[in-house]
This record gives sequence, structure tokens and C-alpha cells, in this order.
Amino acid sequence: MAETKSEAGVLNIVMEQGTTFARTLTITQDGSPLDLRATTGRLQVRTSEDAASGVIDLTNGSGLTMNNGSIDIEFEPSDTSSLDPGNYVYGLEYETAAGAVYPLLKGRFRILPKMPKEAS
Repeated sequence: MAETKSEAGVLNIVMEQGTTFARTLTITQDGSPLDLRATTGRLQVRTSEDAASGVIDLTNGSGLTMNNGSIDIEFEPSDTSSLDPGNYVYGLEYETAAGAVYPLLKGRFRILPKMPKEAS
């Protein structure tokens, strides 16, 4: 697979706290589907770009499914239920079997307060 991308695209994500968020992203290179099935995907949400660790980590089989020409992303309610509503940042990258790491996407990750709130 020819690989030339070295800069992440920008896509902002907005979701409600403690809910499911699922999207399929189409990934192409030079107009053709990019086969990601033999790669390892990583998506990390952080409080800021320079934070030492993530507050949410997704990878293959745990929120990410790497396909031929697409990536399925799914945040479960438990991923955000304990996080405060507000602004975060995220990055999505993939690693080839040879160990090369390529950024795909980055952007703001905004968590909105859950509506309606569960009765207590």
C-alpha cells in the first residue's frame, strides 16, 4: 500500500455526555479507498493537546473498526458519562504492520450536557 499522507485532516466532534456516538468515516488516498484492514488504529481524547494522557482511548476492537476505505468509530455511553461537559481535543492515527504511523484526523471534541438527565 502506497502511503504519502503525513498531515491530519481536521474534523470536530460534538456529542452528548453519556450517549452513544457512532460514525463511519470514508478514507481515500488519491481518490481510491485506503485499505486499513491490516493496520492498528488509535483515537485518543485529551483535555488539551499537551496533556500527558488521554481521557478516552479507542483502538481496534474497542471503539474502532479498520476497514477497506473506511473506519467505524463508536463511543459508548461509559466513555463520556464520567467526563465533565466541555471542550477537549482528539487525534486519530493508524500504524502499519511495518511500524509506520500516519495521522488521519484531529480536532475539537466537545461534550454537551446530557438531556434529559436521569432521575436520581
